[in-house]
Amino acid sequence: MTIKLRDGTEKEKDLAELEERGHGRRDNCRRCETNIPIMADIACGKWGTTGENTTFIEVCSEKRSDFISAATEADYIKVEQPSGDAIETRRRKDEAAIELARQWQEKDFASLKEMSSVEKFNYWFEQFSHCIKCYGCRDACPICYCKDCSLEADRGFVLAGEVPPDVMFPMVRITHVMDSCVNCGQCQDVCPMELPLSRLIFMLSRELAGIFDYEPGMDVSALPPLRTVTDQELSLSDVEVAF
Repeated sequence: MTIKLRDGTEKEKDLAELEERGHGRRDNCRRCETNIPIMADIACGKWGTTGENTTFIEVCSEKRSDFISAATEADYIKVEQPSGDAIETRRRKDEAAIELARQWQEKDFASLKEMSSVEKFNYWFEQFSHCIKCYGCRDACPICYCKDCSLEADRGFVLAGEVPPDVMFPMVRITHVMDSCVNCGQCQDVCPMELPLSRLIFMLSRELAGIFDYEPGMDVSALPPLRTVTDQELSLSDVEVAF
């Protein structure tokens, strides 16, 4: 990566080396393999550009194609078709970033892979024992939308004034959002106790993706797997489905 200093000079630094030293991106950003959001209407970025005042734009829907055309005709932006070299550079940078993300995944979860199920439970229960029930993770989460939250004090298993709360407090919050979480990492960002929440959620979301072949945020037309029932599931014998 290139770092521009205040005096205008530039220095090249290896991103992986910087992050090994504790600098650089947030934990969940390092693990993320979605660098170019082609599931969006428009994906913008510098990869593949050659000029300082240019941006690479990928138009991913007909709706936004009309938007770009209108902006061009009104002379708000100037558009040039990218060269083959620019497209190839963008592809290579994306592949390199994906490989780096997978390396971070391997590093972040190497110790957990060696643990037994009991050891994993003990590890996470120890992490949750530091929770001070500030509700920061819930309040910062863009997926937590319930107006009547079951995690408020004196509603079932969450007792008022109990710190740390019962282990079901963080577990219920995580399971409530698990099939919709896009790993934005805001829960971990706001946690004053620095619990590795995005690490746990990433691990669980990968398990979910393997079972249901579903990844939140990648297809807005696809409903979360725990909100739908397939024809095959309905045809199973001795299974009652309530609607």
